Order: sequence, then structure tokens, then C-alpha cells
Amino acid sequence: MRTELGISNRGGAAAASAAAFAIIVIDLWLAPTITAFTRLTLSCAALSLYALLTRGNWPALGLTLHPAGGWVWWLKATLVIGTGVGVFILLASGVLWVARVDLGIRGFTDISEFRRFVWRA
Repeated sequence: MRTELGISNRGGAAAASAAAFAIIVIDLWLAPTITAFTRLTLSCAALSLYALLTRGNWPALGLTLHPAGGWVWWLKATLVIGTGVGVFILLASGVLWVARVDLGIRGFTDISEFRRFVWRA
């Protein structure tokens, strides 16, 4: 299979590779002081560049509105995985509660503390 960024367009593939490399270098260079907004901006810049290189051919970037396995398969997979994770959390929490294990986890005192935590993540 050949996409607009693939073998048939070596210049586009080289430009895409150079852009990816540059964005990773910028991200690592700014790592001590980078914010979530800066990372979002870098990601959007990369996606915009790739969209320009493919001339808006979204399937060439792997961005399609139809999943490969079909919607039903992904819905079932989501439900099974979500149920499995939920059961695991309930079982693990129950075991820790019965064993009276204190994990030392404190909650947030107010919404502003939660917002600061989310934006630093």
C-alpha cells in the first residue's frame, strides 16, 4: 500500500521524518519547563504539517472515521476491557480495605487544587 507519505513520495516522507525529529528534539529541550499547552501546540503543529504534506488525505495519516474492525467490535472491546478494569479495581480496593492497608493517598481539598494537579500532569 502506498500513501501520500509513503514510498511513492520520498520527499514528503523525508519532510515528515524531519518534522517528527524536530518536534521530539524541541519537546526534550523544553522538558524542564514545558507545559501541557506547549505540548498540545507541538502536537497540533505536527498534525497540521502532516495534513499539508498529504494534501488533506486523512486516511494516509491513519485518521479515518471508520475503524478497521468495525464499530461493533470496538464497542464490545471497550465494554469488556472497561468491565475488566472496573472488576480489578473493586477487588483490589476490597482486599486493601479488608486488610486495613493505608496507602497514604490523600484527596483534594478543593477544586482549585485538583485543577492545578491536572494542568501539571
